[in-house]
Amino acid sequence: MGAHKKYEIALTGAQKEHLEKYIRTGGKSARKIARARILLSCPEGRTYRQTAESLKVCQMTVFNTVKRFAESGLDFTPDGKPFPELTPRS
Repeated sequence: MGAHKKYEIALTGAQKEHLEKYIRTGGKSARKIARARILLSCPEGRTYRQTAESLKVCQMTVFNTVKRFAESGLDFTPDGKPFPELTPRS
């Protein structure tokens, strides 16, 4: 997977808490929960391969999830909605 760009992501405390709660509450599809787990484990300094092996997903799933988060900034969550602290106030 050396041909792919390595995206670096950093999650804020609020984002980590939101993703952990997202996983804990259940009722979501396995795909969305896997994406949340990917986002939580990538900033720990693990490679895409290590993350994929530990979560039992394809390396490209890890790459695409991290890429989407890195490129769309804080607007990406596993179900495509903005993180709670970014919702516009009326």
